[in-house]
Amino acid sequence: MSPTSHPNSKKVWIRRTDTFLDSIQTQAKEFMSMSRKSIGSYWESSYSRVIGTGLDFNEQRILLPNIVNCEADDKDFRREVIKYYKDIRTTVPYGDGLELEIGLLLDNRKPVTYKDEDGLVNLPIKVSDYLKYRHAISHPLCAKTFEESHGNQAIMFFAYDPDVEEKVVAEDTRQRDEAMVTYLAIKEDDKKVTGMLLLLGTDPREYFGPNAAVLRSNMLRKIAEMRAVDFNRIYRIDNFEIRSRIEGFIKTGIFRKVGERIIDASNSNPVANNIKEAIDLLSGDNPEYKEKMMLWMGSYQEAMNKPSMAKRGTKKVTT
Repeated sequence: MSPTSHPNSKKVWIRRTDTFLDSIQTQAKEFMSMSRKSIGSYWESSYSRVIGTGLDFNEQRILLPNIVNCEADDKDFRREVIKYYKDIRTTVPYGDGLELEIGLLLDNRKPVTYKDEDGLVNLPIKVSDYLKYRHAISHPLCAKTFEESHGNQAIMFFAYDPDVEEKVVAEDTRQRDEAMVTYLAIKEDDKKVTGMLLLLGTDPREYFGPNAAVLRSNMLRKIAEMRAVDFNRIYRIDNFEIRSRIEGFIKTGIFRKVGERIIDASNSNPVANNIKEAIDLLSGDNPEYKEKMMLWMGSYQEAMNKPSMAKRGTKKVTT
């Protein structure tokens, strides 16, 4: 039975990421198609001087004896494994990349170390391809998915698995749908909209005038469409109301952050050592903080009625 006709056949591809030159010059494609790029040896970590394999020791004992021509119990086995991976070079063509068969004989959902009731081992359909794949996706220059490679200039390769990509697309759609359902439910609640904007890194004071509430709501819709994962995470965050209030105090200059510490800007006295402590203090029953909260809220409401000169747009979420 050929690998492609096996019922457990599973194909993936190792592909190159686009270079800057390739992205701006169509003429570069011909040059890139002739260039050779390969995935070579690497250390397991920046602190290690062990050659990486992408396999654990049990997997090596099962998969590598026939590859390195040395039995797993032989005293030279480790040396031969190191030599094999020190010399490995997996060439990745330009364009569609390198096609690899990574299906397993018994069950693709189980590890290669699995044995069935008859003692059969869950070996790869094509061992050489499987070894290249496992080595590649553990390489520091190769991302496990295209999404992981996006925007990372250090990444030169990525693994393309149609099944994984379909799940990524499905999850992206689910996140977008959830964000839009939530937005439609809260868009008329200006207090909730303002809190969401604050925790998503946008100053609500950038939107002022008679249509301020509508402008804030429209901005939140854009964030829900463009940053659905952030939107959903912030909406579900614990202590949403007090978190958004603290962020509002920081945004309006009532509080200052010095590292993780939160400081009362009016007198430079510490409020809390971190956001968690601030939430506990400001949501508790301490009379001192209740009185302070009334003062801070008065200053906050006054500040929120003044337009901000900050540039409109969203910033990176830090909450």
